[in-house]
Amino acid sequence: MSRNNGPPAPAGWAAAVFLAAGFSVAAWAGGTIATKIAVGQLDPVLVGMLRTCLGAAGAAALVLAMGIPLPRTRPELWLLFVSGFGCFVLFPVLFSMGMRGTTASHAALIFA
Repeated sequence: MSRNNGPPAPAGWAAAVFLAAGFSVAAWAGGTIATKIAVGQLDPVLVGMLRTCLGAAGAAALVLAMGIPLPRTRPELWLLFVSGFGCFVLFPVLFSMGMRGTTASHAALIFA
């Protein structure tokens, strides 16, 4: 019995998936190195906040482009706030502060 019930994938589908995966890995690795370079020149809190602002701009553009609805109920808004603050404010700032005391390779291991 065949497990593929849908239509066949487009011709360039596999290449696009591998390209997207490669870009993600390169961006993920480059972020640690870029943060280490940045905290050598700037205040770590500033670096973390810049990462937060750039990420928020990208996320907002994606939400608008994809037409994702915003949460409507109070519990949904609370969960969005808590997860957003922890993942997009607290983590980048604390990670940037920690980069002052370690190498980029150690930070990449912690980050993974």
